[in-house]
Amino acid sequence: GTILHTTDGGLHWTSQPSGTSSELYDVWFLNSSYGWAVGEQGTILRTLNGGPTWHRPSSGTDKDLRAIFFVNTDEGWAVGADGTILYSPSGGASWTPQVSSTTLDLYDVSFGSGSRGWVVGDHGTVLRTSDGGITWSPQDSGSILTLRGVRFLNAQMGWIVGHWGTFLRTLNGGATWESTVVGPSNPLYDIHFTSRSVGWGVGRRGTIVHTTDGGETWAAQDSGTDAHLYG
Repeated sequence: GTILHTTDGGLHWTSQPSGTSSELYDVWFLNSSYGWAVGEQGTILRTLNGGPTWHRPSSGTDKDLRAIFFVNTDEGWAVGADGTILYSPSGGASWTPQVSSTTLDLYDVSFGSGSRGWVVGDHGTVLRTSDGGITWSPQDSGSILTLRGVRFLNAQMGWIVGHWGTFLRTLNGGATWESTVVGPSNPLYDIHFTSRSVGWGVGRRGTIVHTTDGGETWAAQDSGTDAHLYG
């Protein structure tokens, strides 16, 4: 149930009371006040004041939840074990299941706009929605490996990372995915881009890789740790 908070860019961290002892796997903040976290056995937490207080609404599931994403203060999605996809129209106060049509574990979710989103998971799974999750359809990732992280900058441009250095990129909303080899063969667990060109991936045994050309090439960065990095 650990939650840590920084107000100086990460130089110092202080603990926030989460109200749970469940393992937490992901956190998403829309701004300095509105945030959500997810974890094992259906745990969902939300804060409306930057974390001094966290509330635990009912998710309606006991499946482990691995990732959460909100597009605004009302609409958000959480994904997890056994193909679980949950949708909230109420800022996380209530959740309803969506049909993923898979029983494979799902590890990350990203939306490029209010209605267009992607989910990734085991065995190269990529799911896409263009109607806010009313329907989810599979996309051909070209991979059979576990995919752990997905991030879309807009409705067309997105990236995926996964096991054994897997890196996939799309420039057409996922209609086609191209593979680029990332130097380290360690599994990559998450990815984040700040622009069309600049991004980072993190993973096993302290792996950090950095790109300045949209993923065409990657360079390793020294993290100073052998610990697994998940986000």
